[in-house]
Amino acid sequence: MNREFDPARVVDLRPLGGKDWKAVGLGHWLRERERAALRQGWWVLHREPRNRYDANAIAVYLDCRKIGYLSAAKARAYSPMLDALGADGYEVDARIAGIQVYVTLPTPAAVRALVTASHSED
Repeated sequence: MNREFDPARVVDLRPLGGKDWKAVGLGHWLRERERAALRQGWWVLHREPRNRYDANAIAVYLDCRKIGYLSAAKARAYSPMLDALGADGYEVDARIAGIQVYVTLPTPAAVRALVTASHSED
């Protein structure tokens, strides 16, 4: 288990809905046989600001195991908003299609609204 986040500090983004986007890098984290055997579970995004390749990196976890990342473009767009929310992880929905994973990301406007609401509660 590659747990790099506290499961008790996860914000649920699923009620915000969204659009499916392909996760990348699965081949690095999972053998093809493992990718073919993926099943639904607990999907969490986790920011990796200290990632040596991309300071905006957002990892995709399934049941506390890192399986891939959001694309660099999606990470660049979402990382400031997730950082502003300040959680250890962000629960999302995902869809498995063959050996591919599609993560459901809320619209940036929906995440910004959540950020604004979370800061108004402080």
